[in-house]
Amino acid sequence: MAVLVRFAASCVACVLWCPAVLSAGPEPPREPSAGHGGPSIRASLADAAERVVLPGRCRECHAAAFDVWEATEHAAGFESLHRSRRAKEIAGRLDLRLIRRAAGDEAPACLSCHYTPVVRRGRLRAGAGVSCESCHGPAREWVSLHGGYGVPEADFQRAAKLETATHRAKRIADSTAAGMRRSSHMVELAATCFGCHIVANEEIVNRGGHSTGGDFELVASSGLIRHNFLESYRTGDGRTNAERPRAWKRVMYVVGRALAVEHALRGVAAATEDDLYFAAMRDRARAAVDELLAVDEHVEIPEVRTVVAMAESVELTPGNPGLLAAADAVRTAAKAFAADADGDALAPLDPLWDPALEEAAPPPRRLTHAAPDADSIVVGDASPAGSAFPDDLPDRESPSPPAAAADPSGAAANRAGTAGPPPPDRVRPPGGAPSPVPVAPLARPPWRDPPAHDFVGVPCGGCHNAQQKWWRGNPHSRAAARLRNRDPRAVDIARAYGVSADDMARGTQTCMWCHGTITSRPSRRVRAGVGCQRCHGAGADYRDSHETASYRESVALGLTDLRDPTVQAATCAGCHFITDPGLIDAGHPAGADFDILSRRAALVHWGEAFDRGPASVDPAALTVAHARVVAARGPVPARATAAPPPLRDAARAGRAAAVGEVGGAPDGGPEPRSQPQGPEPPSPRERAASSPRATGGAGLANTLDTLRRHLDALYRALGVPRENGESGP
Repeated sequence: MAVLVRFAASCVACVLWCPAVLSAGPEPPREPSAGHGGPSIRASLADAAERVVLPGRCRECHAAAFDVWEATEHAAGFESLHRSRRAKEIAGRLDLRLIRRAAGDEAPACLSCHYTPVVRRGRLRAGAGVSCESCHGPAREWVSLHGGYGVPEADFQRAAKLETATHRAKRIADSTAAGMRRSSHMVELAATCFGCHIVANEEIVNRGGHSTGGDFELVASSGLIRHNFLESYRTGDGRTNAERPRAWKRVMYVVGRALAVEHALRGVAAATEDDLYFAAMRDRARAAVDELLAVDEHVEIPEVRTVVAMAESVELTPGNPGLLAAADAVRTAAKAFAADADGDALAPLDPLWDPALEEAAPPPRRLTHAAPDADSIVVGDASPAGSAFPDDLPDRESPSPPAAAADPSGAAANRAGTAGPPPPDRVRPPGGAPSPVPVAPLARPPWRDPPAHDFVGVPCGGCHNAQQKWWRGNPHSRAAARLRNRDPRAVDIARAYGVSADDMARGTQTCMWCHGTITSRPSRRVRAGVGCQRCHGAGADYRDSHETASYRESVALGLTDLRDPTVQAATCAGCHFITDPGLIDAGHPAGADFDILSRRAALVHWGEAFDRGPASVDPAALTVAHARVVAARGPVPARATAAPPPLRDAARAGRAAAVGEVGGAPDGGPEPRSQPQGPEPPSPRERAASSPRATGGAGLANTLDTLRRHLDALYRALGVPRENGESGP
C-alpha cells in the first residue's frame, strides 16, 4: 500500500518511471500529442496495441525478470495512477473523461507513457502498466523468433546452451527486424526511456499542469529496474540479477547524456509558445550540453564534441525546424559512439556517474576569535578543540581541491559522521609571523549548516504549476546565470576571494550556496537558480509524502518550517546578509540594508490566486525575528582592502549590459562558454602586504572595535547586563 500511495503522489507529477510510446520498430517516432490524442496518435497507439502480447507471455521464460518488474512502480501504476488526485486534476484541466481508456475517436495521451495499451472488444485501453513491451517493443511478431533456439529441447535454458552461433546470429537479426529492441541495442533501448522521461507534449504541461519530466540519468535509473538475467541463464538457474560491468556503464552514461540533448532539442521544437513548457525544455537542452562538456573535460570523445557543436549551432526558439535536424544528427553521433566505444578507456568518467567516487568535503570554517593576537577575526576550525594556527598552511591562492572531491552540502560527511581534515586558516608570510588575513575560500557560508537531506532534481512545478510559472519570471530563477555567464563583476569578486572564473559556478564553491540550487553532482556547474528547495528545504525525503503527510511530519523529513518567523528570517538572511570577511574583502555586497518585509512582498506566490492560503507569518513578528537573526550574526566585518576595480574596458562593460541586472543570457540564445578577462586583481598575499591589518596600528584598533561591536550585539541578543552597567534589551 505504501508503494501505491507514493506512486500516486509522485509518478504523474514527476514522470519518474515512464518509458516510451510503443511503436513498431526500434526507432519510435516522437510526434507531439495533445491531451486528447488526435486521430493520428490514436491510430499509432492502436497499431501498437494490436501487436501486444502482455507481460504474462514474457513470464513463461523470464520468470525472475517478471518478479523484478512486478515489484516496481512501472507495474504498480496500472492500479493506482488513474485514482490519484494529481492524475484527476490533470485530466480535468485537459477535459479528459477517461484516463485508461479511449473514448470515441480520441485516446488520452496518458496511454502513451503510463500504460501498455491493448485493443479489447474493439476498444483501445490500458492492458498493463509500463511493461516489457513498453521498452522492448510490441512482441507479437518477434516473441517466438526471440525464444526459438533451433534445437529439440523443451527446457529453454538448456536449449540456449545448445544453440549454434550461426542460429543465434540469425535469431537476433530476425527478431530485431520484427521490432524487438534488445539490451545490446543500447541507443535504441535507451531512447525509449527518454521518450517519456522528457515529455514531448506542450499542452499537458502548459494547460494540464503535468510535469515536464524528472531529473533522468540513464545509469542511475537503469539500476532501479535492472533485470539482467542473460548471463545467469547461460551459466545458472536464471535467478541472479547480474549487474553490467563498469565498462558497459561508462558507455551507457555517455549515450544517456547524448540522448538527453537529442530529446530536449525535440522538446523545444515541439513548443509553440514561450511558456512553462518551452522554458523547461530550453533549460533541459542547455543543462544536457553542460553534462557533455563535463564529459569532454575528462575524456576527449569526437562524437561528444559533435553533439555539443550541433546543439550550440541552433537557436533554442519555439518550433524552430532546425532543431529536429540537429536532434537527428545527435542521434547519429550517439549511435556511432556506441558502435565503437571502448568502455575500458572511459575510466576517467567514473566520478561523473558513480556516487561512491564523490568524496565528502572537509567541514567549512567557522568565524572565531583569535586568542593569541586579537588583531582580527579569523576563519578557524569549526571544532572547539581545533587549533587556530595549524603548522602547515597552504597559500590562499593555491589551486582549489579537485571538484570531484568536494560535497558543498556536507550531506555525505554529515550522514557518515566524519569530520574530515581541519581546513587551512592562515597564510604564513616569509617572516614566519601569522597573518590575520582570512585565507581559504569557504565551501559554504559558515553560518549555514549542511542539510540533513538531499536536494532532488525533480521540478516542483509538476504539482505547483502556478508557482513554477511565477518563479520563472522572478530574479531568483536567474541567480545562477550571472555566475554561469561570467558576469565581469562576479568574476572580479570570485577572483579576489580566491575562486577562479571557471569554478565559481560549480557546486563545490560557496557561491552556489546562495546563487543556485545544487541538484546534481557538486562538481558540475550549477544551472538552477534559487529554486523552491533553497527556501522550502532539500526535498528528497519529503517530496513524495508532503502531499498526504501532516505539516509536522514533512518538517521532520526536511521541509523548512517557514511558518516560524525566526526560521523564515534565518532563511532569507542566510543569503541576503553576508558576514564572511573574505567575501566582504573581495567586494561582495553585505546586504546590511536588506528590508525583509518589502522583499517578501515581491515574492508572494501563495494566496487564492495560487490555490494556497494566506501568509501565516505576522509582518511585525518577522521584522523582530530578522533583527534578532542579524544581531546574533554580528556586524559586517570591516573591509581590509579596496573593492575590486571597476570594469576595465568598454567591451567588458558591453558584456555586463548584455547579461542584464541578473546576468542571464538573452532568452533563446546560447550561453557563452568563456570570455576573455582583464588583468588579474592583486593576489591575496599582495593585498595582505599592504593591508592596515598587516601593518598593525590602525589595524589593531579597527579590529578591537569590531570585536567590541560583536560582543555588544551578543549581549543585546541574550539580554545579559554588561559589567559596566549596560544591559541588553
